[in-house]
Amino acid sequence: MDAITNGPPPLGPGAPADARLIAYFDAMARLVIDNSELMVAYRTEPPHPRTAEFHAFWDNHITTLLRDARPDLDAEVVGRLLLGALSAELVPAMVRAGETDRLLAAVRELVESVLRTP
Repeated sequence: MDAITNGPPPLGPGAPADARLIAYFDAMARLVIDNSELMVAYRTEPPHPRTAEFHAFWDNHITTLLRDARPDLDAEVVGRLLLGALSAELVPAMVRAGETDRLLAAVRELVESVLRTP
């Protein structure tokens, strides 16, 4: 959260919304990949006391950037769908299979496809 609010661009302030969104999803995908087994366990335990705070922060960040980059989209729903892709069962399966580079590339392609103006 600190890297998003105070870190250097493109993850932090100072870069265009589309570059920040790509940087965010790259960083979040790497976080999920690096902690994939912890993330699987996390889903089976009672929620962390700050879970709602974390999700609200990420949701607001993604929605704000999407609204700026693509005002024609329903940024709230599209943002949640993008973030939901990182919690899919496919993620730990690909990590276990050693396909992290492929996963990172696919996440980037997904975000870039949303950012393309029709």
